[in-house]
Amino acid sequence: MPAVGTSARIALSTVTVAPRSIRRRAARTIAIGAIVLTVSSSSTSASSSSTAGPKAGKDVAWILLAFAIFNTYMLLWSTMVNAAIFGVFLTLEATEVILFIGNFAANTSIVKFGGYVGILTALVAWYASAAGVGNGVAGRTILPVGSPLWKPAAAVAAEPAARA
Repeated sequence: MPAVGTSARIALSTVTVAPRSIRRRAARTIAIGAIVLTVSSSSTSASSSSTAGPKAGKDVAWILLAFAIFNTYMLLWSTMVNAAIFGVFLTLEATEVILFIGNFAANTSIVKFGGYVGILTALVAWYASAAGVGNGVAGRTILPVGSPLWKPAAAVAAEPAARA
């Protein structure tokens, strides 16, 4: 497990020369990756233990439920960012719910399907992160991310004033 911490520190040190907004995005991506690695490594070690049994699956299910609750309100707020970020949270929500159900039911087929949805989540997240960093560094749109799906009334009312 020390290698994960070392990798995160190296990754963070390589982005310190980038602008602040890119450093924040990179730090968030690394933090989310560390959480995923922690959950997956704990479930791998628990499932390889001969004494863990079905309780380990339920423990992972509770962790996934907690992440799904957090992810639900992040999904709602992401509608105000852009379509790419919304796509990340939407696929992540689907992954967490499917894995939560599969682990609680101790159904390996559902868990395997959740793994495939997780791979889709990774692809969407890679696109969103590449677009965020690439567009930020270039100062123009290289990879489109789409517009926000929802704008609060206050933001819509403030747009004409901002243009003037």
